[in-house]
Amino acid sequence: MVYDTAVLFNVKGPGILPPPLGSVRSGQYLLGFKDLVSSRGGDWIKILDANEINAGVVSDPDRSLDWKSAVGLLDYCSRILKDDLFGLNLASRQGAQVYSLIATLARSAPTLRDALRAISDFLPFLHSPGAEVELVVGFQTSELRWFPGADFATFEQANHHGLMLAMRLLTEVAGDRFQPSYAVSVSAARNCDRIERALGCPVRWRAPNDAVGFPSELLDHPLQFSNPFVFGLLSSYLLQIKGVAGPSVIQQVEAYAAGTLRTGNCSIAGCASRLGLSARTLQKRLSAMGSSFSAIVDAQRVEAAKDILRGTGSTLDDIAEQLGYSEKSSFCRAFKRATRLTPSHYRSQAPT
Repeated sequence: MVYDTAVLFNVKGPGILPPPLGSVRSGQYLLGFKDLVSSRGGDWIKILDANEINAGVVSDPDRSLDWKSAVGLLDYCSRILKDDLFGLNLASRQGAQVYSLIATLARSAPTLRDALRAISDFLPFLHSPGAEVELVVGFQTSELRWFPGADFATFEQANHHGLMLAMRLLTEVAGDRFQPSYAVSVSAARNCDRIERALGCPVRWRAPNDAVGFPSELLDHPLQFSNPFVFGLLSSYLLQIKGVAGPSVIQQVEAYAAGTLRTGNCSIAGCASRLGLSARTLQKRLSAMGSSFSAIVDAQRVEAAKDILRGTGSTLDDIAEQLGYSEKSSFCRAFKRATRLTPSHYRSQAPT
């Protein structure tokens, strides 16, 4: 990619940090929110309060917002304000500006291909950790696809909002030549004609992901506002932030497993929900890092077993049951495989 050769510079205490997993950058949902609600005759402060969102977040687009509160807010407004397309209408008012630095980065790219690769790499990280965005290039038609970090399929307005934001971002980056071929949504087919008119293309409903399709020939056209220096500089900055921002997914899964193993509630579904991810996304991310949920849990079981063996007189049967092993022999085999010692031998050698 173009930004792989960018000039690096030091980042000490980055001024831009991503929201934690399970949250989104508030500006993505609240920029323009107050004006739209007011135009519909609603009380935006009471609406935020009903959804347990502090009204002060509206004036700070970089604050973190719990993803369930954010997406639930749009459906709530749709019901309360009797606006079947509230999410779509909000995104129409917002445009690419909700993505601030990402929009600037994409507009400065040499080509649309470079812009979309940068969006895929950085937009989830900086705005919606846990989500995935990918560019899928075909011979005649390509797609910008995104997979929300959790089950968004039931949040109709959030899906409408995401489709329109993606369309606005693509249009503002690529310019007047951008013409979508179609859009794809995980939502059910409702208000189809109105949504298609607003997006300017047909929509395929009940799909496994969201996407905007467009002619592949657009990918290598130079962008009107291309600035390779700015593109390289911003890309380098974001790459460095990625390197210093927060614990890794593996570390967060380790913390989850350590905290839930002894409760009997340790599961990939529960972990994914805690991190604001889908189980599929969590599996994919761990695999890309050379790990897996089961491997992390097995390792944490051994560490927990060491603690119990050192600190208590619990029987091996009790420890096996406490840590979720089907039987004592399974526990003993797993422990010896990891430590080269039997649990009894380990206990006899452990300092008291």
